[in-house]
Amino acid sequence: MQSVKGVGRLSLFFTLHPAAALLCSGPGTHPVARGLSSAVGLRPQSISSLVPQPLSSLRSSWPRTWGRQSYLLSKHQTVRPPRAFGAMSTMASAVPTAVSAEWLKDNLDQVKILDASWYLPVMERNAKEEFQKRRIPGAYYFDIDSPPLCMSNTQWPHMMPSAEDFAKAVGSYGISREDHVVIYDGHSVFSAPRAWFMFKAFGHPKVSILDGGFSQWEAAKAPVETDAKPVDTKAPKAVKYECDLLPKIVLDMAEVEANIASRSYQMIDGRPNARYLGEAPEPRPIESGHIEGTYSVPWTEVLKDGKYKSKEELIEVFKAAKVDLSQPCAVTCGSGVSACVVGGALDIVGAPLAPLYDGAYTEWKTSDKPTFKGLDKTPYGRSAL
Repeated sequence: MQSVKGVGRLSLFFTLHPAAALLCSGPGTHPVARGLSSAVGLRPQSISSLVPQPLSSLRSSWPRTWGRQSYLLSKHQTVRPPRAFGAMSTMASAVPTAVSAEWLKDNLDQVKILDASWYLPVMERNAKEEFQKRRIPGAYYFDIDSPPLCMSNTQWPHMMPSAEDFAKAVGSYGISREDHVVIYDGHSVFSAPRAWFMFKAFGHPKVSILDGGFSQWEAAKAPVETDAKPVDTKAPKAVKYECDLLPKIVLDMAEVEANIASRSYQMIDGRPNARYLGEAPEPRPIESGHIEGTYSVPWTEVLKDGKYKSKEELIEVFKAAKVDLSQPCAVTCGSGVSACVVGGALDIVGAPLAPLYDGAYTEWKTSDKPTFKGLDKTPYGRSAL
């Protein structure tokens, strides 16, 4: 009789190691399948039944499930083997970081949609009002700036919630661990990557950003819901959702401070250059500047025409900022939102999921930690950004 525990572990193994899954899902009996079958007491032919979707149908369902290469999805990456950063997640991306409006139109009934729009005060827009009036069909509003999807007992904005709060909120939208979640916002690509990172940080296997956001959806002449829908609308039936925060994926101030001495990873600041250099004010009542040793990759630099740049273009963006993509990276910004835009770009070029300093520059500066202006204490010496 086959071992139930062994089968469960094998299913998890395939989720974490898609390359092995692909070997075992093809025609014939591969030696990998024979070896694994003896370990758990299954016939080799039964191994493929444990390979998670979409891996088990990768060869046979390219056009519908993933598109013919990643450029039909959004011009970015497909599945790739996992790479580890310390004790972080080794889970591979089961779906692309970003998908196109055209792909979403064709697959709308295969995914769960969330509107994670959030705006800075200077943008003079109201995300909740916009959602109530116009949205992608079937979307629920994912409020990154209010409990339970952020911490309530902190002075810092939209801090990561507990696993329990996140699970309860996600389950209330009718989302299960097996669902492919697609997230968008009303500002092309701005706040949706924050929600994308939250799902990734809590280990959700399949989550993507709508490349170009709601504006691209409208440009594709895709259907739009216009009936009034309250932002607190939930699914007719909640589902049980369970998760845990991945280790070392959210950094605190002490860990960032320790990294100044250890240089264990490259901390990338996603704020505009002028704020990084201390030449423009912060949107909050604190002095601008940068944390010692941080790299500057403004979130707008990884986008073109409101969408992510191609993988090749993104590699050049990071190269110009002196970021070594073969070495560990982490991201930060003013309050933990635009940093995730850069985190998405790192994901597209094949880097491991980048940890986020969630308290970000706002926490650091408000806590009277040292900051610097110009190119002082940066990796750039006297070179101009």
